Amino acid sequence: MEELRVESGWEEICERSDCGDLYVSDSDRLIDSCMVSMSDADMQKLVEELDKKDIAVYLKVMKGTAAKKLHDSLTKHKRDEIIENYKHLDPVRMVDIERSSEVILKKIQKLEDEGEIHIDLV
Repeated sequence: MEELRVESGWEEICERSDCGDLYVSDSDRLIDSCMVSMSDADMQKLVEELDKKDIAVYLKVMKGTAAKKLHDSLTKHKRDEIIENYKHLDPVRMVDIERSSEVILKKIQKLEDEGEIHIDLV
């Protein structure tokens, strides 16, 4: 098994199982699947288009494989910004997670429709 090489704060997120009931909705499953299928460059484009707080809130439900993909595709500076937002979140309500998920999914769809990123769901 490949050893996770992640900074403090990311370990818990990246080690989450890809199974289980942590997803809030089907769109969360779709977001994770899209993120896993993206190239690192496409992931970077997506992150540039998103508010860091939306990403931090979404990390509350993000599964390990998608979190690892996000972690590996970003610069250390970007990862540090995102994890700092994550660490300083107050308790997050489900409605806030759903809102962030909706924002992220709409941005993924917009970027793909514009040909800015490529999603290859199998």
